[in-house]
Amino acid sequence: MPEIDSPHWDWILGVCKKHGLPQVPCPECMATRDSDIEVTISSKEKEILENMQAFAAINEEPIPTVKDLLPADQADWLATRVVS
Repeated sequence: MPEIDSPHWDWILGVCKKHGLPQVPCPECMATRDSDIEVTISSKEKEILENMQAFAAINEEPIPTVKDLLPADQADWLATRVVS
């Protein structure tokens, strides 16, 4: 799964420095679609997506997109935050 991150999240301590919540990813940042949230897709995930797209094209199925790699309930807005 792609990495979802924010400069407000301390992964070592497991807290959101912006909201003071003891959870990362911070549910409040996610709910408000915080503008600092970034999504990083690894080269391996990009390769997997390309293979899925090729397979779908051969089998005349819907072509998968980056959204298919993200949590379904937040895929639309997270897809706009992909940095790599």
